Amino acid sequence: MRIGICDDNASDAQKIAFALADITPGLEISCYETGGALLETAKNGDAFDLVFLDIYLKSENGMEIAGKLRQISPHTEIVFSTSSRDFAVDAFRVQAADYLVKPYTEADIVKAFARANVRRGAHKNEGIILNAGRQIRVFRPEEIIKIESDRHYTLLTAENGEETRIHLGYSEVISKFPKSFIELRRGIAVNMSFIVEINSDTVTLSNGETHSVARARLDQVVAAYTRFISETY
Repeated sequence: MRIGICDDNASDAQKIAFALADITPGLEISCYETGGALLETAKNGDAFDLVFLDIYLKSENGMEIAGKLRQISPHTEIVFSTSSRDFAVDAFRVQAADYLVKPYTEADIVKAFARANVRRGAHKNEGIILNAGRQIRVFRPEEIIKIESDRHYTLLTAENGEETRIHLGYSEVISKFPKSFIELRRGIAVNMSFIVEINSDTVTLSNGETHSVARARLDQVVAAYTRFISETY
């Protein structure tokens, strides 16, 4: 789990980091003195699962930083930390998980982490609503193993082998699914959770299917899968 702490007060940032480190050793924690540095990291594709964000930064407004972060990484949970309650209402407008007022205790930090983690679990279970013929279907991303173009339509294959033809173009459908899906070549993407092997220029899925990878995309696929595995496990 990747956590970002953005606070221009080093002691406050360390207090949060130490409290989180006591919860579990599996957390990847990075501290930032400016919102700009935090956003730059997120822009580079290193998405945060959770961010603790001070509202009163030296030359920045934490609330504005939160709005920009929402655009870059919609599912990142945000916990505000500040010395005032003045922005509590605004915090809910950006769907913050919690709002800590200084001086807060380690117990407050742990509770905020727990609340954000519950919300993360709920996001993972959110369904994606798509038009399947005359029906409106809800698909769980974690249950879809493959998405592929079918002329002007799109074919979704579930882990149980069920296939659903969607009355939408491939590009529109794939844009609705999370980054756990990687495009192997034009018109086909797979859920990296179901990849069991990458061998030369092919990918093998848990259902036994083998799919070729476009030569121009091979390095990108390998890098994405390596990052996915390290972040997931």
